[in-house]
Amino acid sequence: MTSPARGVATAAAAPRRPLGAPTGVAGRSDPGDVPPGPHPSPRQRALLLATTACWCAYVLLVVGGGLGGAWREAARWGDLVPGTLVQAGVVVLLARRARAGGPEARAWGAYALAWAAYSASELAHDVVVARGGSLDPAGRPLLATLVLQVGYLAAYPLVLLALARLLRRRPGGPRAGHLAGTLALVVVTAALLQQLLVHPLAERTGHPLPTTTAWVLSTAADVAVAVCAAAVAAGSRGDPRWWFLAAGTLVFSVGNVVCVVLALQSRYHPGTGLDLLWTGGLLLAAVAAVRPARPRPPRPPTSTAILAAPVLVVPACVGLLFAGQFTPLAPEVAWACLLAAVLAAARSAGAVRELVDLAQYRRAALTDELTGVANRRALLADLERRTARAEVFGLLVLDLDRFKAVNDGLGHAAGDELLRQVVRRLAGALPAGCLVARLGGDELAVVLPGSGPEEAGRFGALAAAAVTGPYDLLGTRVHAGGSVGAAAHPAHAGTPTRLLRVADDAMYRAKADGGGVRTWSPAACPAGAHHGQGAGDPAARDLLRRTQLRTALGLDPAAAPEDRRAAGRLVLHYQPQLDLRDGTLAGAEALARWDHPALGLLGPAEFLPLAERDGLMPALTGWALAEALRASARWSARGHDVRVAVNVPASALRDGSLPVAVAGLLAEHDRPAELLQLEVTESVAMADHEATQVLPQLADLGVSLSIDDFGTGYSSLAYLQRLVFDEVKLDRTFVAGVGTDSRSAAIAASTVWLAHQLDVRIVAEGIEEAAVRDALTDLGCDVGQGFHLARPLPEEGFTAWLDVCDVPAGGPAAPAVPPVPRPPAEA
Repeated sequence: MTSPARGVATAAAAPRRPLGAPTGVAGRSDPGDVPPGPHPSPRQRALLLATTACWCAYVLLVVGGGLGGAWREAARWGDLVPGTLVQAGVVVLLARRARAGGPEARAWGAYALAWAAYSASELAHDVVVARGGSLDPAGRPLLATLVLQVGYLAAYPLVLLALARLLRRRPGGPRAGHLAGTLALVVVTAALLQQLLVHPLAERTGHPLPTTTAWVLSTAADVAVAVCAAAVAAGSRGDPRWWFLAAGTLVFSVGNVVCVVLALQSRYHPGTGLDLLWTGGLLLAAVAAVRPARPRPPRPPTSTAILAAPVLVVPACVGLLFAGQFTPLAPEVAWACLLAAVLAAARSAGAVRELVDLAQYRRAALTDELTGVANRRALLADLERRTARAEVFGLLVLDLDRFKAVNDGLGHAAGDELLRQVVRRLAGALPAGCLVARLGGDELAVVLPGSGPEEAGRFGALAAAAVTGPYDLLGTRVHAGGSVGAAAHPAHAGTPTRLLRVADDAMYRAKADGGGVRTWSPAACPAGAHHGQGAGDPAARDLLRRTQLRTALGLDPAAAPEDRRAAGRLVLHYQPQLDLRDGTLAGAEALARWDHPALGLLGPAEFLPLAERDGLMPALTGWALAEALRASARWSARGHDVRVAVNVPASALRDGSLPVAVAGLLAEHDRPAELLQLEVTESVAMADHEATQVLPQLADLGVSLSIDDFGTGYSSLAYLQRLVFDEVKLDRTFVAGVGTDSRSAAIAASTVWLAHQLDVRIVAEGIEEAAVRDALTDLGCDVGQGFHLARPLPEEGFTAWLDVCDVPAGGPAAPAVPPVPRPPAEA
């Protein structure tokens, strides 16, 4: 490669024509809004590495030639061979990026064509220089000169096309007004340079005016492109592509500026090594094209960007025309000023529309669409401003009571109308200057300038009274009210977040008290009370427990260590089942407990409904089966073969893979199937046909099956005949009255007789008195379970109970069992 612009009518070669990169126009410096493009393929990476290697070889060749005293010759051959390979590699990389698709594909395709055309002219000039030809167009026919320059001439419109496509692809891309403003800046800049620099420079150096104009304007364009690229990179919000493109443009521009300075001094000759800078800039641009884009949210234009062109162009034009009254003004400068003024006027017309749109955008960003008052963003900004100025002000947080009932009963349109009417009542009841904002849903906030704690409480009472009363909602008259929490800055909090928190706490305290207003105080409304584990909003508490239950089950691998500790762990407690005839151990039932660090030991009633609603029962059942069989294996190692019973819900039974899972767990823990019992509630056994399809498969494994809660619900004896059960558990509601109630005794006696006739074992659960145990023994009941016999014990306690009592299955009766504290919510 050799000198840049070779078509200028002078013996000295002119500087390279500057090429802009797809970086932006005036008023636009944000390339980060481009949607993400495809990631580079392995071939693209390999080609980029090969192109980089060629450029490094180019550097070594030029440096080696300089050390050997043949700098100019080495630079000329470096321009021709490795330099041409670098340009070819860059063109191929850009073309591959275009073929990869994506929103920027056509833009990079035009950019590839531009560099291909530019490189073709570069190669032609390098061949001429290598063959000893001259770059002076005076010695060549006009057609030959045009052929050598056609690549440069074609590159510019292609680069502009690429730039236009990129900008059009971005959200909020430029309109006609933006382009008019950009052209106005370009034209007025050219006019200033032509009048203040080009004409004096041409007279001083003796170069022809067209040649000097081309040199100066190309240099100015290079500098403008470099500054624009730097601004684009600064506003890219983290997209590294545009930093590579900015660096490449800067390197390219430095080479052009140096070339122009040498040309103006008639010292530029081919083989100076400046092509190293030009090809290095192209290589960095190729890196920008290969890297995938990072999407960024669109940002609206600022008022400064909108008004930049008219504000800069009009004074410059007026200044030039005014200066023409005292010094000669070139005709082209006068016409350029006229054109720039027209373009600036067109931009001004578009700027008016854009400023109106910008004002509407900002208003919409800070306004609640439904009620027309400030939104949460505007409220937080107002609180930040007031706290930064250390103002004294109050804050009310209001929550409408029974708003959900209005939405559910009358529809969302009625709920929306209620909110609008509440806002109007608040605005009318409170003093002028108060800021009313909607936090979200049915929650509103009011900023009270100049109000301390007492004034905030008084205005809170006015607000509560104003919103309480009848409302006409779409033809239906309803009564509504609200709960108000009041707080003040700086008396109660020093930051907006803290102030909102304490006002929210006071509102929840007011709601818990039945409505009205409550002013925050540390004693009456401890900060964060309603956010804790045990009190406040039931929906928030329910959400927290559901999240923690999932974590406790190990279903949230991304949970932080502190979240895992806060969730606690699930454990199994085991309640012994004793043979009522001889007191031997018949088995044990595994009962799930949640050991929660803040709430204590929770029984099944506290978390099983949450697991059912969230679809966690199959996971919970699998965990319980694995834990029970693991404990059974440990007991067997100590000489105690105990059959353990695990409750299986309908949702787990509907999973057709349950028999396979049970067989796998039995094999994993080396447990005989007869030491595992699965309990199914009577309602599932009767009504859920899908769930009972797997019962025969479980029975084929050798697992014992039991009907739990027998006698409750819609009892029918038909299922006893068609399903494979070997145990029936009489529900505690019938067991409790066996010793005192004749009806309960009759039901128990009938159930015992029926079970024996069907050759199945009968178990009575809920035995809490000796009289009940004796009565059931007299009726012939086989097995008993309850607090009177033994309480549920954690695995360690049950193991110790087995060791102390030495009760193997079928062995002697257990001695007196030491009392065990009763856990809360026993099942």
